[in-house]
Amino acid sequence: MAGNILTKNEMIIMNVFWEVKKPLTSAELTNLVADKNWFPSYVITALRSLEAKGFVKVCGTVRHSTQYARQFVSTVSREEYAARLALTSGIKKNALADVTLALAREVSDDDADLQDILGDLINILVQKETNKGK
Repeated sequence: MAGNILTKNEMIIMNVFWEVKKPLTSAELTNLVADKNWFPSYVITALRSLEAKGFVKVCGTVRHSTQYARQFVSTVSREEYAARLALTSGIKKNALADVTLALAREVSDDDADLQDILGDLINILVQKETNKGK
């Protein structure tokens, strides 16, 4: 499961993908993290690592002047990554309800908010079950 854990810099790159929600080239990504002063070659290396770990994939190419650049897109949502992290910390299937409650309590300790979160979770589960039959 070590491939499921991102380095600090990989996390920075993934946060960009999760925030912009669109395909990016390495040049666009380099511009979006300009405050880090990373060389373009470093961003390309980080993208290769993220691709090898299954966090991004090539989704197309775009032309930049006389060259073509690959576009990358995230294959893992922020929520899916959080779930992977929980599993790497030893959380087992029988503890998922407790983890879900603990997460909800981290967001809010108000009973009405917790009821809303539970209702949202039930709706998601019902929707997934309904879509399973299609």
